[in-house]
Parts: sequence; C-alpha cells; structure tokens
Amino acid sequence: DPHRPVLNGNCLYGLGATDMKGGVASKLFALKTLRDLKLPLKGPITILLTPNEEFHSSGPGLAEYLDVRGIPGKYIIVGEPSSLDEIHIGMKGAVWGDINIFGSSAHGSNPTLGNNAWQKAVDLMNDLRTNVYPRLKKLTSDYPITPKECNYSTLMLGGLVKGSNLGRSVVPDKLQLSFDIRKIPDKNAVDPLLELQNALKRLQSLDSSFKAKINIATRMNGYLLGESPFLHKVKNIVSKVTGLDPTLSVASGAMDTFQFVDKSSIALALGPGRWKYAHRPNELVEVSSLIQ
Repeated sequence: DPHRPVLNGNCLYGLGATDMKGGVASKLFALKTLRDLKLPLKGPITILLTPNEEFHSSGPGLAEYLDVRGIPGKYIIVGEPSSLDEIHIGMKGAVWGDINIFGSSAHGSNPTLGNNAWQKAVDLMNDLRTNVYPRLKKLTSDYPITPKECNYSTLMLGGLVKGSNLGRSVVPDKLQLSFDIRKIPDKNAVDPLLELQNALKRLQSLDSSFKAKINIATRMNGYLLGESPFLHKVKNIVSKVTGLDPTLSVASGAMDTFQFVDKSSIALALGPGRWKYAHRPNELVEVSSLIQ
C-alpha cells in the first residue's frame, strides 16, 4: 500500500517519499532544530508549501501565491531530491501540450472510405524516429545533466491519449496525443517544439489529408544559476555535513525553482532522495539523508 509508510533499515518506503515529502520533512525538522537551539538569525526564514508548484495553473498554487503575496525571500532552497551529493543550479526548459490529429470516420468494414487518425499518428511517430530523435540525441549538453542519460533535449509522446472512441467498427476520426518536451539550457540547443512543428509540416506536404494542430498547455522556462556567494555557502555547508564535494548540476526534471528565478530570486534545489526512485513503485528515501 503506497499510502502506508514502511521503514526497512535505512529506507523509508511510501508514495512521495523521494518526490518530495522527504524534502518537506527535512525542512520542518531543520526549522524545529533552529527554534529549539534558539540560534540567532540574521534574517527571517520562511517555509513555503503549496500545491501546483511546478507550473502556472489556475487556482491555488505557487504561481498565484507569488503573484498575490510576492517573493518570500531573496535566496530560495527547493527540497527536490538531489541526493545531497548534487546541488541543482539549473533545469531544462519544459513544454507540455497536446497534438490533435484529425481524420474522417467510416464503417470498419470499409475503412478505405475513412481517414484513420491513428494511422496518421503512426506516420508522425515514424517521422520523429527518423528525422527528429537522432538529431536531438546527437546534440548533448555542455553542462552536467541529472540523470546523465538525459543530457540532450527530449520529446516524449503519449502520456495522455484520447480518441473518438465511437466503437470497434468505426474508423477513428480524431486522436489527441500529449507531448512532454525537455530542452537543455545550452544556447545552441535544438528546439524540440520547432522540430515537432516541422515534422507536422513535412507530413502535410506529403499527404494533403494529414491535418493536425498543436495546443500548448504549460511552459516552464529553463535556467542556469550563475556564480553567487549564496551558492558557494550552500556548497560549503553540504561538504561540511556530508563529507562530500557536491556536483553542481542541471536537473532534467521540472522544479519550482524556475518560478522564483523568473521573479529575480536566487534559487537552487537541494534535498534528500534520488530522482531514480521518483514516480515509481516502492518509492523510497534514505533516512540518513533526511537527517543530514
């Protein structure tokens, strides 16, 4: 049961243990420790916990909080799982949306009278595999990306799929495929969204019956944090506590750090847990990393 935490040795298992309830627990414990020790502070410390933190959404969320109440501080540490031997000083840009592919319906006993939207989607995937994916994978980032195998811009289709669903004997006249784009922060990076748009244009030039439209739902700006005294101070503290020399890296996954950076704060990500355990069965966080 992912909703029932299980402690096994140094591992705490449960839904969200790594991403990112472990980070929340560590922040709460740190603030409690500061209060209990009555250590003098040079300024206020705010802990901010919100839903919908990673993208601009309607209703309650981080974006609305920042728009209404402003930035809670100049220096921000987001508790995303960096495994403590890394500090994320940047992230890939992200674009989420949908591709709507249109066809025409017909009876399944005579599919030649219709225009199968699913078959058009197969044509799109074949084009991406031939013309786009090799091009994206060829241009790797000059920055250390976490995880290492994602050191290039990516385009993933099909996290959400919707069709006409009229019946087994009906040629599908429409299909909606979601897409997830992650773009490396390098200045010479290939833009996966532009590549996707060009793929649709290629198919339309080859097949007049190919009709598709892109709808963008969310954009998250990529960024790369420059040199700062704050960054060096955090790095030195991590080294002192863990005995490690943390790597400064760029996260492949989306983080709410970008929303603070967009509003001119200095933000980085540092927290317990490892990306490889996030959003997977038996998600876990190491208890020792929570304490550190």
